[in-house]
Amino acid sequence: RLPFQGRLTFRTDEGEAAIVITADDVLVDGGANGGLVVELPQTALVRLCLGGFDPADVLARLPNQPDREVEAALRVLFPRRMPHIYPMDRF
Repeated sequence: RLPFQGRLTFRTDEGEAAIVITADDVLVDGGANGGLVVELPQTALVRLCLGGFDPADVLARLPNQPDREVEAALRVLFPRRMPHIYPMDRF
């Protein structure tokens, strides 16, 4: 469950893209501006997407700190995972 519903725009040094979050879905949106905006370097977005880092650590290092509502949504959208570890090797 996401604490936020609406449009979330990602602004990076490579450009901008938005998603629309509803109670049942997350959709890519190419429409008009509005909603919440998070500005971050492309490398930080990649770190969030890959899940190899704790989202709180990635967000704490941003030059422009997102507000609490954006941070809460990003933590749910990009949970930390172990993308580079094979369970048989690790456990």
